[in-house]
Amino acid sequence: MAEQVLCAVAKRGDLALVQYLLQQRPGYQPGGKVLAAAAKGGCEALLEWLVERQPGCLSGPWSEPAYIAPAVGGQLGTLAALRRLGVPWGAEDVVVRAVEKRCAVPVLRWLVEQGAPVGDGVCLEKAVACKVQQGYLSVEAAAWLRSLVAAAATPAADAVVSMPEAWCWLSGDSWPRVPCRSPSSSMWPGEEWLPC
Repeated sequence: MAEQVLCAVAKRGDLALVQYLLQQRPGYQPGGKVLAAAAKGGCEALLEWLVERQPGCLSGPWSEPAYIAPAVGGQLGTLAALRRLGVPWGAEDVVVRAVEKRCAVPVLRWLVEQGAPVGDGVCLEKAVACKVQQGYLSVEAAAWLRSLVAAAATPAADAVVSMPEAWCWLSGDSWPRVPCRSPSSSMWPGEEWLPC
């Protein structure tokens, strides 16, 4: 069974069909991509079943952290279920990714309150500036997001960190992204590096 098929079924939220498909492949352990697909579909029963009976789902590789799609869709119930089930954040820049995907401010606040990793300050600043310029983020929301960076930087104000210039990439979904890595890092298929 191809993982893509299992992901498509999980995204539909069809618990019975996911169970059937996994019964056909004894010993097969689905990974984080299946859990992320189930989160995108928003079926809490399927999420619970996967976490309880398929522990491989809690490990990567993640195509996209399980929290991003429900955050963008404003599915607070699904986000709360992921936290309750102990699903890892799946990335060190969940808030940056959510900003890039135009997540609603109340959901961004929820993510921050729950302890979602904000990400690199340079990357967050670039994402915020981009979304303000595009009209997707208010000046007030941008100020709040920038305060997260300032608050994180305050305890280590004496530390000097040299950051490489941030680069943007455009992927097949045409969403601009500001990764915290240089163009010399390994690239994902379909990426094209462009300086911001």
